[in-house]
Amino acid sequence: MVKLCAEGYDFDVSEYLNDLSIRELLQDAVDDPVVKSLPECSWFSAELSRIDDGFRTVLTNGPVVQPDESHWWRRSLPARGQQEFVDDVRERYGVDIEVIEAAD
Repeated sequence: MVKLCAEGYDFDVSEYLNDLSIRELLQDAVDDPVVKSLPECSWFSAELSRIDDGFRTVLTNGPVVQPDESHWWRRSLPARGQQEFVDDVRERYGVDIEVIEAAD
């Protein structure tokens, strides 16, 4: 997902939000007391933090569309995307983001 967004997300906003919903499931796992007690949890949390850092970078210059959202990953959108995503962002949120042409 991070790589897709960095290269220019190429689906509509509904697909983007569906893809992003996985992040909430990952947070639920990290916050679960049983999961926290597992020895693998520290590795998992570190990997999630590493991936989150990359996604924060993707969102850095993107428009804030849900400023009151409790999950940071839902507050902003990527600053750019392919045409379908850009058009849908404009229609849904009334903001413009940069168009990235699809790589051949």
